[in-house]
Amino acid sequence: LSGMVRIETPQGARGLLGRRIARAMGIPLDRAERPFAVCIGHDAASMTWARDFGDSHRMTSVFEPVGSYPDGHWRERIGSLTLRLGVGIVDGGWQWHARGARVAGLPLPRWVLPRTRARKAIDAEGRYRFEVAIALPVFGTVLRYAGTLQARADAQAG
Repeated sequence: LSGMVRIETPQGARGLLGRRIARAMGIPLDRAERPFAVCIGHDAASMTWARDFGDSHRMTSVFEPVGSYPDGHWRERIGSLTLRLGVGIVDGGWQWHARGARVAGLPLPRWVLPRTRARKAIDAEGRYRFEVAIALPVFGTVLRYAGTLQARADAQAG
């Protein structure tokens, strides 16, 4: 999938926190809108999402299913961060919600757990629309990236 992504952080202390989180995740902040591509691969146990923010930054995460819907969840690993994500269907698209997180194997207390709004849906024209927003207790939203992607002509099943 490829298209454009818009990356946003607020001003002030909230923006400083958002920029630190973005840097830790491999998200560039040198301009607000940039080319974006997602390559998704899988094996019997997991899916790997490689997100390319232009030519200079790549964020890779590995998703592993644990259990089954509605009680199961996805385990997403991004570097030293591991998220436990539930999935719900909202307005015909997937919406993830954090059920827990670990950093370097240590659990984060629920009260410091970032609030995420992560969702995706396919629109009427077959485009993949997505949004990821990260909010921290007390601070609110500190980082958001969103865009619309289309299947690339060079992507082949098989």
